[in-house]
Amino acid sequence: MNSIIRYLLGVLLIVPIGLRGQQCPTIAGYSGTPFQFSTYSQVMAGGTADQYLSVQFNLPYGANCQNWSLRVQALDDFRNGAATVPAGAISLSFNRSNGGPASADIGARPGGVNLSKTSVTLISRSPAVLKTPDYYYFELKYDMVFSGGAPFLVPNGTYSTQLVFQLYNADDVLVSQSPAINVQFLMNSSNSYMFSLLMQNGGEQANIALNTVAQYLNGVTTEQVDALQVTAYQPYQLIVKAAQANFTNSSTTYQLPVSVVSIAVKPHPSQSYITNYTLSLSATDQVALINNQSSNPPQNFNIQYLIAGRNDIVIQAPPGRYSTTLYFTVVAQ
Repeated sequence: MNSIIRYLLGVLLIVPIGLRGQQCPTIAGYSGTPFQFSTYSQVMAGGTADQYLSVQFNLPYGANCQNWSLRVQALDDFRNGAATVPAGAISLSFNRSNGGPASADIGARPGGVNLSKTSVTLISRSPAVLKTPDYYYFELKYDMVFSGGAPFLVPNGTYSTQLVFQLYNADDVLVSQSPAINVQFLMNSSNSYMFSLLMQNGGEQANIALNTVAQYLNGVTTEQVDALQVTAYQPYQLIVKAAQANFTNSSTTYQLPVSVVSIAVKPHPSQSYITNYTLSLSATDQVALINNQSSNPPQNFNIQYLIAGRNDIVIQAPPGRYSTTLYFTVVAQ
């Protein structure tokens, strides 16, 4: 009888130790100094806020957390009043481990992970075992990487959102979530206060119709009068760029290059000091107009679109509506 009692007591003592060994850390986090955009070239090229985010791991006594995963979620896009930069234009890239497992042992996803308003994985089933007394506290440092380009052509100001980090155990069960962390970047581009650009008089949309044999043979020209207005306080260039290399048509996979359309931003005859160019549309920046005058009142420009005749690429395109988006940007000379 005594031996049976001792055996049962032994089992009762082992069970709590096993349960305690499954404990994982709690996590929190904080952000550092926000990244600031100051020039147009920087806005277009993007940038990186080094070690901007820190994820803190606090291990309880007896912790032994294996095959854990770390995820992150943006609670909204980055906003400044009505202006918005989508969360997906910004990514997090693992930088280093501070005070914990070696960086090489963490198992972080290589490259950047684009933020999303749904949870995305930064670390999946890490090979680094988190246990005491090896570690009681450490941090993972993440860079915030800004893709640059069209999503960042926004007014000056502070763009903010909140992130939450989530820790999952080996069974893919959420064991800890950080409090919401405020993250932001600053837009302070000189272009924003030296210039303004307005699409007007129907310039927000251009429709070019090819309906007849004569139009296919001879080409089509569409001109929008006073469709674009620029106000500038120093010499400038007007940049034109298509959002992608091909027009899209939801009814076909046919590739119709944007270059089949030419564009000219045309000054009025009295604006002889302005130089303009006729360009084939492209997904790269092109200078459409140069104004070397230092101080200018609001100036209106016509926008002309041209499709040349007898273009086999256009003739072979299946019927339908083909579309793209154009970006017009004013840049200091």
